[in-house]
Amino acid sequence: MVTAFDVGRRRAASEQARAAFDQSVANYRQAVLTSFREVEDNLAALRILEEEAIRQQEAVTAADRSLNLSLNRYRGGVTTYLEVTTA
Repeated sequence: MVTAFDVGRRRAASEQARAAFDQSVANYRQAVLTSFREVEDNLAALRILEEEAIRQQEAVTAADRSLNLSLNRYRGGVTTYLEVTTA
């Protein structure tokens, strides 16, 4: 049985389906944008951590050089062992 007069029910159902589709598309776009932002944030954090690791390695190298210099001075009799322990 087909109704000739449905008071806009079909049009409302069609508009509701379009609105649900638009909402799904908006949710998907938001999820994609959020994913891109998270990747960008993690890449920035990785870059910062890499720079920090380089600085840490430079500090270790400098401390090792200072220790070697102090040991050489101690072995040469120029200074006391206190300088070595401080280094």
